[in-house]
Amino acid sequence: MSTLKVGTIQDTQNSTTALTIDSSGRVFRPVTPHIFATRRDNSGGGYVTINNGSKFDFNTILFSGGGMALSSGGVSIPVTGVYFFNISMLNNNVENNELSVKVGTGNYFRRCFVNDHRWMEMSFTRTFSAGDVINVHNTGGGNRGWHKCGPDGDQDIYSTINGYLIG
Repeated sequence: MSTLKVGTIQDTQNSTTALTIDSSGRVFRPVTPHIFATRRDNSGGGYVTINNGSKFDFNTILFSGGGMALSSGGVSIPVTGVYFFNISMLNNNVENNELSVKVGTGNYFRRCFVNDHRWMEMSFTRTFSAGDVINVHNTGGGNRGWHKCGPDGDQDIYSTINGYLIG
């Protein structure tokens, strides 16, 4: 048996660092697609009413990299792979709430329901293809008021989507 000692792996075309392994065994990639986004309204915070079956449009990226972007209110997937996502939403009222997630105009693949609550959170891991757009929909059976944040600098950020490429 032989031992391979490697601290840095470079690509063969332009000798840039593709992967680094530190002395503790942690693996670092210089580019990891990721996003943290919300819905912002520069006229003020509060909530926006979303009709049953309609999507919640995320319109402001708080942090992103590696090609993750917003597309028509949803998150656009830059490269095919396994992704982890977390969606956190605050409703304006204590009521029965349901959110559902789908790719583009396809079928819902993840649903989350809460009875008599304002706060909802769901996480999932799934393989997506490059170009897929992840959309979050109100499927609670009626119109619901989902919170948005106010102008830049407003720290009241309640309804968010975040995700990153696992591999």
